Amino acid sequence: MVKNSYYFVVGIFFLIIVIPIIGLFYKFEFDLIYFTTFFQSKYNIRIIYLSFIQAFLSSIISCIIAIPFALSLFRQKKNRINKLLISLSGYSFVLPPILIVYSFIGIYGLNGLLNKL
Repeated sequence: MVKNSYYFVVGIFFLIIVIPIIGLFYKFEFDLIYFTTFFQSKYNIRIIYLSFIQAFLSSIISCIIAIPFALSLFRQKKNRINKLLISLSGYSFVLPPILIVYSFIGIYGLNGLLNKL
């Protein structure tokens, strides 16, 4: 009985995952011409360069702000204000998804912006 269910699960996995992936690579043609044409454009190289510069600068600025803050919280663990700040820092993980959901509700809801047009 267990073997039959095992074969069923493997078969479903094979049908859902493996066969579409094989179908993707069956007609896949890899050629370096696409990479050379992409990197020959000065516009594309400038976009990549600016993306790396922006990522580097934002990580440096974040570290400059976060390291002293983390050190001060670490050195004074029993302070009530530090406990409050630590608990408030969790909002940065919770609020963006909630704001995205409410914005989608506001745009696509029954009385949303798109339905009023």
